Amino acid sequence: MVTETRPTTPVGVTHPLDPLTPDEISAASQIATSHAPRDGWRFPLVALDEPAKEVVRGFSDGDAIERLALVLLHDITTGDSVECVVDLGSEAVVRWTPLEGQQPFPLMEEFGRAQEAVRSDARWIAAMKSRGFSDEQIELIQIDPWPGGNFGTAWENEHRTLKAISYLRDSEESNGYGRPIEHVMAVVDLVENRVLDVVDEPGPAAPETSLDYRYNDIEPREGLQALDIVQPDGVSFTLDGHLLSWQKWQMRVSLHPREGLVLHQIAYNDDGELRPICYRASMTEMVVPYGDPSPTQYFKNAFDSGEVGGLGRLSNSLELGCDCLGEIVYLDGHVTNEFGGSRTINNAVCIHEEDFGINWKHTRTENDIPVSEVRRTRRLVVSAIATVGNYDYGFYWMFYPDGSWEQEVKATGIVQTIAADPDDPQITRHMIAPGLAAPIHQHFLCFRMDMEVDGGTNTVYQVDTQPLPAGPENPYNNAFTAVAKPLLSETDGEGVVNAASARHWRIANTNKVNHVGHAPAYLLVPGETVAMMAGPDAAVRGRAGFTQKQLWVTPYDDSEFYPAGDYPNQSLPGEGIPAWTAADRDIADEDVVLWYTVGMNHIVVPEDWPVAPVHRSGFKLRPAGFFEHNPALDLPAPDHCAHEMDHDSHDHSNHVGHNGHS
Repeated sequence: MVTETRPTTPVGVTHPLDPLTPDEISAASQIATSHAPRDGWRFPLVALDEPAKEVVRGFSDGDAIERLALVLLHDITTGDSVECVVDLGSEAVVRWTPLEGQQPFPLMEEFGRAQEAVRSDARWIAAMKSRGFSDEQIELIQIDPWPGGNFGTAWENEHRTLKAISYLRDSEESNGYGRPIEHVMAVVDLVENRVLDVVDEPGPAAPETSLDYRYNDIEPREGLQALDIVQPDGVSFTLDGHLLSWQKWQMRVSLHPREGLVLHQIAYNDDGELRPICYRASMTEMVVPYGDPSPTQYFKNAFDSGEVGGLGRLSNSLELGCDCLGEIVYLDGHVTNEFGGSRTINNAVCIHEEDFGINWKHTRTENDIPVSEVRRTRRLVVSAIATVGNYDYGFYWMFYPDGSWEQEVKATGIVQTIAADPDDPQITRHMIAPGLAAPIHQHFLCFRMDMEVDGGTNTVYQVDTQPLPAGPENPYNNAFTAVAKPLLSETDGEGVVNAASARHWRIANTNKVNHVGHAPAYLLVPGETVAMMAGPDAAVRGRAGFTQKQLWVTPYDDSEFYPAGDYPNQSLPGEGIPAWTAADRDIADEDVVLWYTVGMNHIVVPEDWPVAPVHRSGFKLRPAGFFEHNPALDLPAPDHCAHEMDHDSHDHSNHVGHNGHS
């Protein structure tokens, strides 16, 4: 008989969903390398291989925790890639799967080597000199490698590539995006570490100057007084490891190297009963298609999560007073350093409270005197920010005392630019500065929400507001109603936003009945969105099939996490959601996953230059028969009102009276 002694649960791990520790990331990489040693192995991704739901739900504090790691290996010398799963307890590889016809996103090392290959290529140097640039200017040129997509050429089908474009700079600190070098593109083979081809076509000259955005180049405005947010008694939430609790809400918070900010086991404590709402929520893929067909623009349709490098790996270290304001609690993130070790992103996740105006109010009249009841609300904000090349994306999950929650995306950063002649027709791009234009483009962000409203299985309904026909039951022709259509299979679960009917979706637990005889539910309410404008035969439309609908509903499958497929880098059309839903599986009264895509349309204007103000979009989830009444009725009344404080000494000369009359 052989007795196996397994190591105890790693230090710092208290729950099966805790992300990998730095030591676990290093250990997983070493175990994978030992299974098939190679000098060329690099590690694009090392992450927790999440345990099955039944394991998580059956866990009790103090139980032993089995730790599995998903390890992605890539050999930079051969181009071979392997996906494996490592058992950290037994120090064994339990699955080893070579990737055939698929490849991981480029490594940071590969981006750097691509820049070096371009800078030393004779054809690229000749293209720069043909434009009159001196050796000193060429040395300062900014080279931006991009994922090249897949347009059916030998470049994509036979090589692992990046496509590089160039920008002229006056110094290493200057904003190169103001001086794009037009119609020159280098295609780099990342395995052979060489430039395959240089596209060099006549084009507009680079603009003469570039506007910078940094503080030391801008005279700051005056008149803004200090604004301090203080909580003298401390914050109202607790963070125990990765378990976050606030105002009856509970969830687990972590940073995934690919998806970025992830929330698990979102639940609400309703009068002592912790009621599940969503098992797992995250942004699992995004794509940014550009609408300009010119030689340095047509291929720009990067999948920022699965093709550029993972939003977690690209997350910022957030700074108090800049990214987050108030009483802040942070969580660090830990990711692979690509060479077998780990890298810590300090303050990767920001958690704080914000005042958010009134939650409810009513003013009544008693003895001809107005009497008001009002309750102020606040929200819990869990956020992370990732920089993907020129763009910066903030992801904000926000929770409210009334049981509602929402996701807001904030897009900012520097727009992609293109040199343009003064007589440019500005059809697919718009002038933002003399000689400088920016292409029209879109951002599509797909959020995966594994719902479990009130536990167990759920049914999704599409709800549309519609007028009722005139007749005996509608004699004044003023009646209208909400029509709820149950989504029975995946074909039904392909939803398109319709603002005209206030379309939304109700996720209901039809196995339970609330106090008024209905199924407890949550509503998914769309925010700003847009359809993809790329044509039906466009390469990006086929590779980003999830963008064709705003909502998809699928039955839970632990192999389905990424809507454009596990490996969208240079992928072929049809992978991900379109392939899964072709089976038209049942989704009524099932363990369902909702895939909701936020769409942003960006027709660039001069006010977006040299750095774009935040563009916001998102969606909301709010209870519908989940509670017996407004769950925020118990919010405490304000302990003071400004009107009662030092009223007589305050100058009211500039105030406007009731009803807007002076």
